[in-house]
Amino acid sequence: MAHVVLDKDGVMANFLGGFAAYLRAKGHHHDYPTPTEYNFAHQWDLTPEQFQYQMLEFAADRGYRDLDPIGDLTVLYGLVGHRVTVATKRFSRPQHRGIVAGDSLNWLWDHNVSFDNFALVQDKDVVDGDIFVDDAPSNILALRAAGKRAIIFDQPWNRSLKGERVFNLGQFVDLVNS
Repeated sequence: MAHVVLDKDGVMANFLGGFAAYLRAKGHHHDYPTPTEYNFAHQWDLTPEQFQYQMLEFAADRGYRDLDPIGDLTVLYGLVGHRVTVATKRFSRPQHRGIVAGDSLNWLWDHNVSFDNFALVQDKDVVDGDIFVDDAPSNILALRAAGKRAIIFDQPWNRSLKGERVFNLGQFVDLVNS
């Protein structure tokens, strides 16, 4: 039995689609192309300050609750028998952390994602686990530097990274079970 650690946004949940829809609803009319860099504010014509402000507002307005899933999440039932932790990184105001954590948990429950533990962390390399899946280059590199097995969940912003890569959660489940 392995201890599996799953990222939420960019792996299970389509954060970018939800954030783009939120910005459009707030009157920001932009094309919002799929980013090719993880720090994509400039690709969406947002200054770092505007991006940070909009991210905080997105969290406060319960945006993490309404994200679409990425692919078929029922494949995660293939992890039955393994210990599963969902570890996600959140930027929020201290007064909104409870809302953000609750919205993230409710999203997981609403999408029938089965897990044993949930962690809202800044640094994923402090989370205990045998095998991780993540889309963020900084998380992948930090996990590997800490000696952990980190699988890249393919996204346009992480294509320059080398190493084990999956293109969907079904492939990740197969890798865990092999």
